[in-house]
Amino acid sequence: VFALLDFGFFIQLSWVLACGVVFYMISNTRVKNIYMYATEKCEIEKALNHLYALYKPKSRNDAQRYNAGNMSTFLIKYGKLGAALKLLLQYDPEKYLKRGDFKFVYYNNISICYYHLGKTDDAVMYSKLAKDALNSPRFPKKEYEHLEKVYRIWELIIADSGENWQQLSDLLKDMAATENALLNRVTASYSLITVLLKHGEADEAKPYIELIKNYGGDTVYAMAAEQNDFSPEFLQKINDEPWEPSPIKPKYRKTLIISLVIAAILWLLYFYNPTVSFYIRTNPVTHTQTLRGSYINSLVDDLYHLIFK
Repeated sequence: VFALLDFGFFIQLSWVLACGVVFYMISNTRVKNIYMYATEKCEIEKALNHLYALYKPKSRNDAQRYNAGNMSTFLIKYGKLGAALKLLLQYDPEKYLKRGDFKFVYYNNISICYYHLGKTDDAVMYSKLAKDALNSPRFPKKEYEHLEKVYRIWELIIADSGENWQQLSDLLKDMAATENALLNRVTASYSLITVLLKHGEADEAKPYIELIKNYGGDTVYAMAAEQNDFSPEFLQKINDEPWEPSPIKPKYRKTLIISLVIAAILWLLYFYNPTVSFYIRTNPVTHTQTLRGSYINSLVDDLYHLIFK
């Protein structure tokens, strides 16, 4: 019983738990860095290859569904509308997604895919579902302002009304100038270019074309700018070109798993070692502090040599 209450036991247990927490934090940071390849550098293919390595299609946990929604966004920006649609349609948002912003991303991305694939009726239907998600009670306030603007722009685009093109142009100009993420500014610039060209404002579109050429990375929008082809047919042509991801497995994961296993083994050896247990049971007062101190010092030395030598 005393062994269970020994402070050293809790130190080792805390060490194992701390390793788990560190692993989670590094994993979470890693995913955020992957997103930044796309959002801040417009390196879409690189981000997708990393995300496909982490993605587990059969999993139904929230993290996987959240990643699937972001992957579909990047696939759309990369011009792979069919792949994005396939990824999204394997989930039922009403069944598996609780948060309104997650549902909005799913429905809105499906609407975008259908629209650019020429299926306007389906695009309108899913756009209405996106609006319902936007107005759902479980919608984070910090996400609402941005996504509400995204929805207003998309609603005007699929309405395809010549009467409101100036309003749409103003909204897109504002987004192209104020969005924090480079990818969002590039996307808004592309949509603005298509609106301006459609209404004979080619000169006004030129600076936005240059912006996409310079900062669009490997997005489908940069491809369109390079070829000066902003027609719907160009997007469909890029979608039809074959593409398969080349998953890049994270290097940190194997190292951390090994560290966790080593930590667990060291903890088990400490707790179940007969000599240690015997001394603790027979001499709880005189030996516990010495054993605890010597063991921790040894553990620190071993870990130092393991990591740095």
